[in-house]
Amino acid sequence: MFAISTVADLGNSVRTARHDRGLSQAELARRSGVSRAWLIRLEDGHPRAELVKVLAVLDTLGQRVEVRDETPTDSTDADHLRRLFGEIDD
Repeated sequence: MFAISTVADLGNSVRTARHDRGLSQAELARRSGVSRAWLIRLEDGHPRAELVKVLAVLDTLGQRVEVRDETPTDSTDADHLRRLFGEIDD
């Protein structure tokens, strides 16, 4: 099980699971109904991945999301949010 705290952690866990199952990016993308380019962005930790597609990829890999209730150190801290979601320029 992976502890995922950032989008980069999520991308790394998807990449590791894909490798463990011997799947290419193209094959996982096809089975999940996403493009290979989208999967590459997910594995690279892109901060704006569409949740429904993330869940489709995880389902294809036989994984699921489990949310634990933990008290953050300071959920309003800007540095904490940047760490979680990466720097986003609008």
